[in-house]
Amino acid sequence: MSFREAMSSAENKYWLEAVRSELEAMDENQVWKLENRPTSWKGHKPNVIDSKWVFKRKVGVNGEVKHKARLVCRGFKDKTDYELDETYAPVSRMQVISAALAIKTS
Repeated sequence: MSFREAMSSAENKYWLEAVRSELEAMDENQVWKLENRPTSWKGHKPNVIDSKWVFKRKVGVNGEVKHKARLVCRGFKDKTDYELDETYAPVSRMQVISAALAIKTS
């Protein structure tokens, strides 16, 4: 269901309350910081990742219907070339693995 469909439906007051609740929670948790759009990045026009509202009805155990709204980023549209020079993988030392196995087998 799109934002337009949710707001033009008969349940629009419930959807609007869900949207307000989501935005208040994001504001309280400092999810974003307003920035000016940069004019260029390494000679390229910067892409701005857009967002989308996702609406769901959740039915509780007692049959009560809750309207939930989530604002999600559509990160799959990000075409930025990231420079990932360094990668990290968590690796245990052999001594730690040996000690864990010794404890387990004793």
